[in-house]
Amino acid sequence: MVDQYVIHELQGSNVWAKDGERLGLVDNVHLDRATGEPAWVTVALGLFEGRQYFVPLQGSRRDEDDLYVNYSRKAIEDSPDMDHDGALTADEEARLEDYYKGW
Repeated sequence: MVDQYVIHELQGSNVWAKDGERLGLVDNVHLDRATGEPAWVTVALGLFEGRQYFVPLQGSRRDEDDLYVNYSRKAIEDSPDMDHDGALTADEEARLEDYYKGW
């Protein structure tokens, strides 16, 4: 299982799309059900955006306070809407994984 310090480091990081556009800040970090490692982050795509979007950490990289994800803003905007307050269910996780495979 991942150290809580690593999760704390991810929260509040600037999130950047693969084309270099700043998306927002990491709100929550969600762990993989099997490994306990960080697998998803949520981010609001604007100052007045109420929705939190799930973004996979797979293929991403960190550079100090910045997190560079492997997806475009468009891909993230079109992703399935999930409840970001609780843990992802197995079905929700599978739905998100299937969606992001297409990008």
